[in-house]
Amino acid sequence: MYLKFYYDSTIDPAENPINKGIQDAIEKLKEMAKIIRIDIFDTKGWPEDKLSEAYETVMKVAIMNKTAIRRIYGTAQQRAIKFAKEIPSLIVYDDSKGYAVDVYPKLENGKVIPIIEYISDYTSNGQR
Repeated sequence: MYLKFYYDSTIDPAENPINKGIQDAIEKLKEMAKIIRIDIFDTKGWPEDKLSEAYETVMKVAIMNKTAIRRIYGTAQQRAIKFAKEIPSLIVYDDSKGYAVDVYPKLENGKVIPIIEYISDYTSNGQR
């Protein structure tokens, strides 16, 4: 397994309630990066096509898992307006499968599952 984390260093993600626990999540990701592969991308100044490419991976995972993400990262008219900007994104990859298998934050059964929830579950299950 490996992770990709996308964020914009010029935007304070803590201002959005979807990002509950994001500061703790970032600190834990830095610790986890000493043990597992985590690619961290600062999207500050990225052109729209590069952001769109990353968002397409998120969309594929959401479709595969039947997970709602459009309301997380944008609106019906602007589907990725907040992706990797106001709303950081964590993509989980499975090495054995060779593709992304999950994404956070996401909407499941009407509840937002923030990045910190995945990281806390991962570390508390002894997977370090």
